[in-house]
Amino acid sequence: MKPVGPTPLPEHLYASRSLPMRTAAFWAMRVGLWGFLFFLIGGLFVFALYRSPGGTSVLHVVGRTLPMPIARVGDTAILYRDFQAELDGWIKFYETGGALEAVDEQRLHDRVLERMIERELIRQLAFELNVDGQSDVETLYQSMAVERGSEAQLIEDIDQRYGWTKNVFISSVVEPIVYARRVDDAVKGNEAYQRDALSSAQQARIDLLSGANAFTRISTGDEHAAAWVSLDAYPFEVEGILKNTEVGDVTEVIETSERFLVFKILGRNERAGGWFFQTEEFSIDKADVYDVLAIRRAQTTIKVFER
Repeated sequence: MKPVGPTPLPEHLYASRSLPMRTAAFWAMRVGLWGFLFFLIGGLFVFALYRSPGGTSVLHVVGRTLPMPIARVGDTAILYRDFQAELDGWIKFYETGGALEAVDEQRLHDRVLERMIERELIRQLAFELNVDGQSDVETLYQSMAVERGSEAQLIEDIDQRYGWTKNVFISSVVEPIVYARRVDDAVKGNEAYQRDALSSAQQARIDLLSGANAFTRISTGDEHAAAWVSLDAYPFEVEGILKNTEVGDVTEVIETSERFLVFKILGRNERAGGWFFQTEEFSIDKADVYDVLAIRRAQTTIKVFER
């Protein structure tokens, strides 16, 4: 009688069927082992570059080619090659001026790295505040070219003084100037960042209205006499307010581009030469980009891998 169903395979065919699975497992283990060894050796090599006594000189060569970080600001790496290019330029600048011997190279190294960390913090702050300064970067660069007579002359001067390319000069000098200014303006116009300064000005006004002396007298030198000051000498933001405030009264808190102000009107006089005022003034500077950076730095994880 014939068996029902398919005929069982011979034993040797079962063995050959399982062979590819065993071979795959064998090679997977070998690849995994070699991969582990590769990353282990690579990790030890990188550790040696940053930590061994001779590692700095090796990093000086390898870091110019490979994208190796010298520091990390939050999630962003500052690459060694970018740092070294900037440092080389400043060294050449001092050499060209004959002042390199008077400069502590380690201090210069640390100063350049600190500048790059600060620039990255400003860049991150610019992103959060939606600040785009690229058009201003180009405008400032072109104004520098005009001062030199032409862009070709500017590039030649950059090469002679720093040995930098145009792009390195822009990223190291032009962009930091522009973004520091633009972010500073954004910070000073940001309600959240100015809350403490505004609160201090409001409290000073309350104190004055209650009889406390929170003001600085704009004086002639005699502590009992306030000077007569032309309206033109006051910030333009306060001119209309001073003209419409009665003698003896206190203004509301006045916001200018740089500070918060409160005035008490001691005297007011309109002459042929214009309006003149005697005032007492409370003034508090707005928080600026560097005030915010100090806070941001304390809140950001910053790692430096090589000093």
